[in-house]
Amino acid sequence: MKDDHNLWKNRGETRRRSKARKADHQAMRKAQAARIAPVLVSMPWRKIMAGHDRVNDIKAFIRYYGMYVPLLAEHEKALVNARDSGLYESFDLYASAKMIVVEGIDRRGNAKAVAIIGGHYWEDTFRFTPGNYSPW
Repeated sequence: MKDDHNLWKNRGETRRRSKARKADHQAMRKAQAARIAPVLVSMPWRKIMAGHDRVNDIKAFIRYYGMYVPLLAEHEKALVNARDSGLYESFDLYASAKMIVVEGIDRRGNAKAVAIIGGHYWEDTFRFTPGNYSPW
């Protein structure tokens, strides 16, 4: 009986620790989103797709599809360099459950992948790496 009590006591402590870890993780994601949001807003977007839905502007994407925004923070340097390089007139953003792709559109209308998040299956299948022409 006493062992059962200790088991439940430890389980409660584990729950408290996991809630604390979850809160820390959420705070970290919010900080990442706050860091990358100004970069995303400053970029000229041509098309923003979230799954099958077309999103009108990047602020709506940040508001309604906020789970993707911290993932884009991993490629903040690449996005800033692409924005400031002058090579691209506009950008396309494709977000799905499998991957997120940010493409830069040059003056001729050619699309090159600037940032790819996830989608290792697609990278291996299409030899799809940043800087190569996109299959979309």
